[in-house]
Amino acid sequence: MSEMTVGRLPFHEAIVVVMKRASSITELKVLGCLLVAAKIPKGHDEIVTVWNAKCASMGWQVDQVDAARRVAVDVLQQKQEVEVAAAMKAAAGAASPAQAVGVVAGGEEVGLSFEI
Repeated sequence: MSEMTVGRLPFHEAIVVVMKRASSITELKVLGCLLVAAKIPKGHDEIVTVWNAKCASMGWQVDQVDAARRVAVDVLQQKQEVEVAAAMKAAAGAASPAQAVGVVAGGEEVGLSFEI
């Protein structure tokens, strides 16, 4: 196995391992592009936590660098989409999609608290 081989992990686990190994802003930018381009099935919170920490460790503050913030926001939007889809599937007998979303959100509106 080469130094960069992480084994056969699901994407959401492998990306965390690779992000932790990133050693330059250029590598981090490539991983950010991959995060935005890929469909992420789960592990969104861990991905965003590691992304934010790695960006900060390289002096790329997520709250100050628009590109870094967009990656975090996109991953959290994907999390929301996965949750809504799961709720709609679970509530297949619900009268409307709004009722299915209410199952996920506990009756509250689902939304992000990020400003873009």
